[in-house]
Amino acid sequence: MLTREEYNEARVLQSQGWSVSAIARHLSRDRKTVRSYLTGRRKPGVRRAPEDSFQRFAPYCTQRLTDAAHLPASDLYEEIVELGYTGGYSTFTRALRKHDLRPLCPTCNRRAGAATQSAEPRTTESVYLTVLRLLDPPLHWGFGKCAYLAVGRLGTSGRWRSVLTESDGFAYMVEAIDEVLRRLGGTGARWILDPSVVADTRTAGRNLRELASAAEYYGASVETAPPRGERGGGLSEEDLRQIMCAWRTISSTCPLRAAQERFDQLGRRLDTRRAQTAQPRGAERAPSLLPLPDTPYPAQICAMRTVAPRGLVPFRGNTYTVAPDLAGAAVEVRWRLGEAQVSIAATSGAVIARQVLAPRGSRRTVSGPTEPITLERQVRPPRPQGTLCRRSGYVPLSAAAAAEARRLRTEDPEVARRWSDQQAWTAIAQAKGLLAAHRGISVEEAFNVLSDWARTHRLGLAALARDIVNGTGTSELVLGARHGAEVSWPLSS
Repeated sequence: MLTREEYNEARVLQSQGWSVSAIARHLSRDRKTVRSYLTGRRKPGVRRAPEDSFQRFAPYCTQRLTDAAHLPASDLYEEIVELGYTGGYSTFTRALRKHDLRPLCPTCNRRAGAATQSAEPRTTESVYLTVLRLLDPPLHWGFGKCAYLAVGRLGTSGRWRSVLTESDGFAYMVEAIDEVLRRLGGTGARWILDPSVVADTRTAGRNLRELASAAEYYGASVETAPPRGERGGGLSEEDLRQIMCAWRTISSTCPLRAAQERFDQLGRRLDTRRAQTAQPRGAERAPSLLPLPDTPYPAQICAMRTVAPRGLVPFRGNTYTVAPDLAGAAVEVRWRLGEAQVSIAATSGAVIARQVLAPRGSRRTVSGPTEPITLERQVRPPRPQGTLCRRSGYVPLSAAAAAEARRLRTEDPEVARRWSDQQAWTAIAQAKGLLAAHRGISVEEAFNVLSDWARTHRLGLAALARDIVNGTGTSELVLGARHGAEVSWPLSS
């Protein structure tokens, strides 16, 4: 590329009668580059965009992925390399993502709301997720020595919502994140996790993988934010100060619902204040959020409890009844997010009771006959015949894909020559096998017979091999069959 100064100097030298080669030597540039600028084919200071070699193969890849949505990228890459693609595998996969060629499989996609999300444009909004550790919660909450506040903040508008939870475990975090997103009205395309979300260094990698699975369920991706010295992650200093002030005003007798409502009111009040200050500046409209699934991610909350007298098991502000003779025994309460029942299991893992889940903090005693004890998760009903999604194995080319392959081969003579050679050697290999089986000789000897016959009768070796495979040629070649047995024509394996 010539800079504007080099171009002006080249123009002056050209007006003085210098040749293109002399100008190129003076500027230490290639003469073809200098000529392209002097003739007006290129503009000074503008770098020529690199040629996208993938564009020729995009229709073929689109057709193949339309026919088989789960076709591995490695198999598709091998196919287009045979058709003349010269780029590397990483360049190829990057082009697939850039052009968004892989369609959504309508058969096997089981994510709730996926069809709606795929039809709408992706949002550029991000959600910053932070977990704050709040000390000395009210004892009657049953949270222990500290409570946790999950906070989700939108990157564009700064709007945030928060949810109180009793633990920073994976299932509790998923439940809190789901409630935060529903208070915000949707999710962004990215979840940016503060280090406090995966604070346990021993299980940070596992928690990150599990949160990535949960984010995929909501149609988002996961990123980790860099460590920060101040507490609060993506929250501003003013928001963090308001949250801590609200926490200090919660008395020891405040119900959990009232405390949560106080944080919700704080978020709405700060939204109003933020909108009043942003309106005079003419702030841009925030990107729309992605819709949420109808049910939360099915993580399972497990809590160990001791059966109280009269067979009562406390869980989330309510008590559930089991057999009275189990008083003093340790049991595990299990609840999968989104389900309407709670299970109570013995330490051995056997489910001993299943009760209807009461609203959190309603102080109810759920008694009476329990629900029938079945599997922890309902068995997925079988799919109708003819709708099974093919995920493995070779998928043959459809008529449309074969037509695209022929178009690519005709556009490149070198690819057409390689394809013709490959077809010829395939026919020769098949003819060698058939001839060796019928004459009782080795494959090497069969090849020598084919070569001698083609040379004697002045035939092409590939054409002769096709005649043997298709049964359209003469049968004299197999007159020397083993032990004088009768030979059937055409040859067959």
